[in-house]
Amino acid sequence: MDLNGTADALTVEAVTFPADAKKNIQWTVSDTKNVYAEYDVSGGSVNVYGFKGKTGSVTLTAKATDGSNKTARVTLKFVKYANSIEILNAPDVISGGKSVTLKTNVQTDRTLTDKAVVWSVSAASAPYASINASGSLKVQPAAVLVDIQVIATVKATGASTSCLITVTPNIAKRVDVLMNGEVVTGLMRTVNQI
Repeated sequence: MDLNGTADALTVEAVTFPADAKKNIQWTVSDTKNVYAEYDVSGGSVNVYGFKGKTGSVTLTAKATDGSNKTARVTLKFVKYANSIEILNAPDVISGGKSVTLKTNVQTDRTLTDKAVVWSVSAASAPYASINASGSLKVQPAAVLVDIQVIATVKATGASTSCLITVTPNIAKRVDVLMNGEVVTGLMRTVNQI
């Protein structure tokens, strides 16, 4: 179980099976020096609170005290997640048919343990551009100006940001004159009049 370091409290409970078995439970907490949080063991539950802002794992073990010595445990993983993300190098304008690899800066006021970013383009932008898991954006050739929306999302928390990039039409490299489907640029053709 992952715990975001900004959470307030958590209650962990233990139950015995079958239902008519004695309910007496003894808890042990591996974090004996309260490095990661405070723990209040009360009856069949452990209240975890006062998170210390450190990352690491703590194991809580519940043991039946009816002579069966049956145990169950859960490991709590204290993590700290990003609170914001920005796209660093998005161009304002890109020519149709070109590509660019985008980069992000994931920001947090604590130590970050998960930097994975998910890239996407908006549904309206999908006909004009695509982006892969590495942030490589490829835009399609465009006949008119098109704005595409690129979205970067921190996978662990959902924190996201987006930017608009304008795709400019491709510039004509030459102009040809056709006559009946034949290129006649620079040629002279005789037109017979009936």
